[in-house]
Amino acid sequence: MNDRVVNFGMKFCMRCMTQYDDSYTICPDCGFEEGTLPDDSRCIEPGYILGDRYIVGMPLSVDGWMIKYIGFDFLTERRVTIYEYFPTRYCTRPIGDVKINVVKQRAYERYLGILNERARLLSELHLPDNISAVCETFERNNTAYVITEYHEGTPLSEYIRDKSPISPQTAERLFLPILRSLDGLHDSGCVIGGFSPENFMVVQNKLILTGILDGLFFNITDDANDVKHSECENWYPYERLKEYDSPDIIPANDVYSAAMVMYSILGITLPDASERAAFYRKKHKDLLKKPSAYGIKIDKNKENALQNAAFIDLEDRTPDIETLIKELTSEKEVTLRTKRNKGFPLWAKIAIPVVSVAACAGIVFGVKMLNRPKTTDTLLTGQTVVPEVVNFTLTDATETLKNSNLLMEIEGREIDDSKEAEIITAQSVGKGSVVYENTVIGVTVNAHSSMVTMPNFLGINIDDCTDALENIGMNYTVHEDYSSTVAVNCVMRQSISPYEEVSAGERVELTVSLGRDPNAIIADEQMLTGDHVGQTYEEYLDEADETDTPVEVVGRVCDSSVPEGTIVEQYPSGDTVQDSSEPVQVVVTTAATDIIVPDVTFLTQERIEGMLALYGLAAEFSSEPNDRVAEGLAVSQQPAAGEKAEAGSTVSVKLSEGKGLVEMPDTVGMTRDEAAERLRSLGLSAKYTHESVPDKPKDQIVRQSIAAGDRIKVGSTVLLTVNTKKQTAEIPDIVGLDVKEAETKLREAGLKLRIYTDTDNPLTSGAVFAQSPEPGLREVSGAVVTVILRDPSEVVREEVTEFTISPEKKMLVPGQEFVLSIDASNITDMYALEYDISNEDVLEVTYINKQTLDMTFRAKKNGRAVIKISCGGFEKTCTVTVSGAIKTPGKN
Repeated sequence: MNDRVVNFGMKFCMRCMTQYDDSYTICPDCGFEEGTLPDDSRCIEPGYILGDRYIVGMPLSVDGWMIKYIGFDFLTERRVTIYEYFPTRYCTRPIGDVKINVVKQRAYERYLGILNERARLLSELHLPDNISAVCETFERNNTAYVITEYHEGTPLSEYIRDKSPISPQTAERLFLPILRSLDGLHDSGCVIGGFSPENFMVVQNKLILTGILDGLFFNITDDANDVKHSECENWYPYERLKEYDSPDIIPANDVYSAAMVMYSILGITLPDASERAAFYRKKHKDLLKKPSAYGIKIDKNKENALQNAAFIDLEDRTPDIETLIKELTSEKEVTLRTKRNKGFPLWAKIAIPVVSVAACAGIVFGVKMLNRPKTTDTLLTGQTVVPEVVNFTLTDATETLKNSNLLMEIEGREIDDSKEAEIITAQSVGKGSVVYENTVIGVTVNAHSSMVTMPNFLGINIDDCTDALENIGMNYTVHEDYSSTVAVNCVMRQSISPYEEVSAGERVELTVSLGRDPNAIIADEQMLTGDHVGQTYEEYLDEADETDTPVEVVGRVCDSSVPEGTIVEQYPSGDTVQDSSEPVQVVVTTAATDIIVPDVTFLTQERIEGMLALYGLAAEFSSEPNDRVAEGLAVSQQPAAGEKAEAGSTVSVKLSEGKGLVEMPDTVGMTRDEAAERLRSLGLSAKYTHESVPDKPKDQIVRQSIAAGDRIKVGSTVLLTVNTKKQTAEIPDIVGLDVKEAETKLREAGLKLRIYTDTDNPLTSGAVFAQSPEPGLREVSGAVVTVILRDPSEVVREEVTEFTISPEKKMLVPGQEFVLSIDASNITDMYALEYDISNEDVLEVTYINKQTLDMTFRAKKNGRAVIKISCGGFEKTCTVTVSGAIKTPGKN
């Protein structure tokens, strides 16, 4: 016998496939004694190496068609289940040999072909993680072998015996995921044909279908004398209790077995299948009673759903798993199917044969008319639907997202005294979106206002001022006026005096410079800037008024040794010659006074530095990991917000490092499920695309978008390329399309559509709001794309995810033009863009390049205008200030 026992100082137990020290002869894990042989002489002797890859261990089960062994895969270093085709009526195996001798070639080859076809189909499917995957199938030793996943757990039959009775609620939670997976399996063209509790394992309170091939040859024979009755028959439908010469199996077979297994989980002892069938044929009564008759307290709808699935007659039985799921989970009344055909008048019964042809034609037509996309309440493994968390408390939002296997991160704050503090006011990904597990959902948190110190905004750019006001919760109104000494876009006046303590929420009025009055006659000339360090800001403005030189304050520092507003730095230096219209930038001192420290939490370092600088406060930063606050935002501060600190002192701020970094593992060579689990355990998510690599195993990861060893953020999504032996299709973008159009588009691509429905997403018609997987990825032909629907009026078909514009600020003189560049690779034309000019008296658009999307604007007269570009829910702005004498138009 060509057997090779693996022995590298450690040896494998042939019953459990764990390794133990070579000095032992009994497995310390399971007590199996080395050298023990199978009781059935047909089995391969343990230790044989199959296909230079698999160790064959002890048999797990033996029947008239298959021998099932435990095995070990050297390549993946994990246990597997090995099916060996061994139809005892058609072949034999000499003792001590592995090769099979065929005695009835035609029958042997016929059923071998059936097995190979089924195994091939299963190996090409991406099975859910609660069905044992078929890894590969091949022929050796004059027979066929099928390798499937091995699961260690408690057989369902033992689980039922130990836990019985089990409540209907627990039974449904345990078995409903299996039903959903079976429905998907049926959609792929694979029906098991029946099963029993012996085909399931309970692994960590999760039910796994391990015997996906066990029911294939149930009662299949070309000789009725070969059929041997067993206890498993009680779970198989009546139509499969008869002997067959081919596996003519249909979805209703699995429906029946599912109902019988659920009866068993509820603790109900099933009647003998043969006796039940005979009694029904003779007396038209069923020995199997409804669950409540056995003392089970069960919802009436669920009871009727189980009875419908358990009917002996195919005409009465629930036709498919999808319908069984709908009836089990329905809130509407579920009626017994046997009652639906009662009450026909005698004339109708007599007339049925007469009109049968017309009725059949009507039925065919009706089926076509009612052919709607199927629904599902499950998504692809590793995906989830984003729940609504707006108006939730921070704690409730965290828990809600966690229940959907999502991560939460605070991305900012708003100040609104009309709402509760720590209420979520916005979320980065909308409700109903389909995303990958471990995706980070950013949220904005509400805060309340408090007493604040009014900053000194005089001479500061208005954009910096409004940022600070929004951060401390102040309302503001901006006015505009001409000034030849205050630089364009800088504050000339403020209605609340600097350093006054006020309640946040009050309104301050700011007057902003438009630059020189266009009606004033001012000659531009080259001049020496002069040294103004040591002067106050007000003194310099008086002096600048004589030369019409604009001044801009770019910073404030605290220095109690000199008067407030003293210039300590200037740019350019005093010995520089420049045009008199160009501004001189200065840094001035603040008042030496106590400041109410503003709240800087959830702000960026740049915004914190800018806001504190207005008060003459310095900032000192350190960082720490934080699972709750986005990277780069402040987590805490000292002194705390609301406390007083002297101008010139330092505020210590801790910034978040985010959720931390993890090392990207090497998933190449793993199976899809192995890679997904590995990434999930690290807080990462995976999305998949498929391609065919002939020399690699099916379902193996052949490429990953992030290199192994790279440090990446928790919550990151990794693109994995999965090998397939089937053709692939690129997933089209169907968001915004009517569901019928979407289904047609997917069908043309060789894909299927399923509508995801749950309590929050009940629609089965309408426009596609979200799709999964996302467009652009490649899926196996025939794969399902799941969609969520909304009313068409609620769905906007977005062709853009983000875009940028340049510049964001521009200074012009009347008659001058400039080009605004828009960069968005996925905006195809100008029709996707919208633009708005806040003051069309100041600025106008003169040209739009529909190829590059560049826009040319021309300044008409002095003033200020904001260009707003919006697309796909995103918005960017460019602030344009026009000041100075009129020039001949020309691009700049």
